[in-house]
Amino acid sequence: MTIVRILVYGIIAGCVDLAESKCPTHYAPYKAVVTVSKCTSKDVAFCIVDGQYKQLPLAATDTFSFNGQNVRVGQPFDGLVAELPAAAVSADFTYASVDVGDLSANTKLKSLSFYRTNRANLTSAKLPPSLTTLILTSSVGLTQLPSNVDYSKLMTFAAGNELTRVDNLNVPNVQDLSFTANSRLTTITNLKVTSKLSTFQRIHFLSGTDCKACPLTIFTVDETSYATLAALSPANFLVKSLDVSATCKAPGVVKPLQARYTVCVQAPPMTTATAVTTTVAPTVLSTVASSTTAINNRDSSINHQRDDRQLYLDHSSKLSARELEDLKGPFSDEEFESLQALVAEAHANKAVFLDRFSLGPLHGSSDDVLNAFGEVLYSSFGRLAADESAESASPDNDQLSIVHVAKAAAMCIRSPSSSTLRALVAIFSPSLELSPTQLHQLFMACFLMAEDTNPSSRPMGSKDVHEYTPVAAAMADAFQLHSSHITPSTLAAWAPTHAPLLHTVFASWMSFKCLGPRSKVSYVAPRLSHPSDIMTRGEELALSLQSVQLQQNWDRLYTSTEDGLSFNRLAYHLLGYSGPTLLVITDSNGATFGAYADTPWKESTKFFGGPGCFLFRTSPTFLLCPATTGAASNYMYYNTKGVVLPRGLGFGGTTSKCRLFLDDELDNCTSALKCASYEPGAVAMKGSFHIETLEVWGCGGDACMAAQKGYRADTAELINRARKVDKAQFVGNAFDREMFLGKTFGSGADAARVADDEH
Repeated sequence: MTIVRILVYGIIAGCVDLAESKCPTHYAPYKAVVTVSKCTSKDVAFCIVDGQYKQLPLAATDTFSFNGQNVRVGQPFDGLVAELPAAAVSADFTYASVDVGDLSANTKLKSLSFYRTNRANLTSAKLPPSLTTLILTSSVGLTQLPSNVDYSKLMTFAAGNELTRVDNLNVPNVQDLSFTANSRLTTITNLKVTSKLSTFQRIHFLSGTDCKACPLTIFTVDETSYATLAALSPANFLVKSLDVSATCKAPGVVKPLQARYTVCVQAPPMTTATAVTTTVAPTVLSTVASSTTAINNRDSSINHQRDDRQLYLDHSSKLSARELEDLKGPFSDEEFESLQALVAEAHANKAVFLDRFSLGPLHGSSDDVLNAFGEVLYSSFGRLAADESAESASPDNDQLSIVHVAKAAAMCIRSPSSSTLRALVAIFSPSLELSPTQLHQLFMACFLMAEDTNPSSRPMGSKDVHEYTPVAAAMADAFQLHSSHITPSTLAAWAPTHAPLLHTVFASWMSFKCLGPRSKVSYVAPRLSHPSDIMTRGEELALSLQSVQLQQNWDRLYTSTEDGLSFNRLAYHLLGYSGPTLLVITDSNGATFGAYADTPWKESTKFFGGPGCFLFRTSPTFLLCPATTGAASNYMYYNTKGVVLPRGLGFGGTTSKCRLFLDDELDNCTSALKCASYEPGAVAMKGSFHIETLEVWGCGGDACMAAQKGYRADTAELINRARKVDKAQFVGNAFDREMFLGKTFGSGADAARVADDEH
């Protein structure tokens, strides 16, 4: 990660005209402005300028960075955030003073966080519709919620620290909700949440956010929100106190909550309360807009006087025909029969069920979660079915029902990728916040699941966990460079670049386990024609998460250990193959890296290839550099005949300097940090490297192998024809006959010379 340091200083004398344009008037009041378009240094993703567009110098005391997805700005920044890099997925501001401008153009931005900021002013902010996480944990001054936020899109929302009340907050998609460390928060009215909520007042990656200091005396919700809050476990509902017996007025009804609290439940429509603020002047944020949008009841037939989770413990015989039809929704008749058979199996013999969903047998594993994954998954079915994190929803041996199985299967098999990843995270952590160890377990489990999707891809018997451990650890470390918070939303933001098909492994495995022969899998583990001399099985599976083409059979086209480390031998085994190829290298520094080419190789003085190409490193650390989405398209390079242009094989960069380049002698190979065609990152550990071992794998199947055989036959025929010369063209004169065909006509010529001498 490139860390750019800044020093915010200087007094603005006034905004002046520049050659290109006039300074925006909203820059003028600030000593520092975060911008993209006004940076004078062309090699930075963003920078800080003053009101006159003067780029400010750097200092070694501040945090100011962008790693390709995450923006970080920290102390002592005090100014305006006018622009962020277009590629930014998240932005974190820590111990800074920030006014937010127009970020509506940042359509990839999903997370905006202000941690202990001295000022977080969103009054004039324009936020993108893509935003799903908003964290406002300011040190001072947060007295009201901002009104210019689309709360209906948020999945994670935290706000604190000087709120006294929150009114009319409608967050139908929120999963984690917290009003952080508001010691004077006494009132929450007309709060609307749905069954998607998993934690209230407890977001695990925010220390001190459980609101244990909040003395709530007014708390009104509707029936649907009450049922959702009642279903949460005590560990995920934390407040100092909550007693509304003296404040709940008709038509509200006082109802118990979490055994030790009470809440005022209003029958719809609820009365819209007027927002009230503290006596502190609202220096930063305006009140949340009043909303009267009704939330659809989760199920109007449910009697909310009883525990909603009991529905998930009923057997199918206790369900109405309509309820069964709703459960069947995403499945065919045959698939639903398979799910019913699975439930019957669990009731008849739980051990059989646990064995079905195990990851083993595993060799060399001391991990209790992986070794007993069937048990872990069994206890997770209730949470997956209810889409909640209440531990008590987990089924016992005689409680697993078709509701558990059908809803969990629908979430894991028939849902968008983000929901599938959320379900995967929930298996390892009911709180939906993973530790680094749990993230490593998740990647390990996915590799073990992948093996089950194609039994022919590996030898029969137990799986050796040592084959998967190093790359799983490397992937977990790579993730933490992206985000220190391991949640479903951060995993969903990381996966498209580093493991875009990760969710298909889990979905396919669940489909295979739940539906058996009727399963329709979207992932199949690759099968290699020969054991690799370079890659572990885990590395092979990690690469297969990048492209569907890498889930085909891999045919070894070339290996330096048998074919010799020679560019001529490499070219012979590479050219003519009509499908995608994978080049894998180990160098003298111990790194394993390479590139995937989505287009057949050919001799050319120009770049070719498509946006499916990518660069990678799997050891000692994990890195994926997919093709960029910009206009640059210098994906593949292969030139062995040119005199002016470099001769060799390459990816990215320019013809004069490829991003990754193997020269035609394989003794001057180089790697660069970045280029316009691929995402940045050091593929090789050093700028120049010495190849120890090189492999090329064909990923196009039998047809591409047959095409290469045809190409070689055609090439051999052309060479053979070139060797055969039409001798008739040399008979026309004595010189050609003597020079080129002396042996053919030699005896006749000698006889003629003898006759001449005799005369």
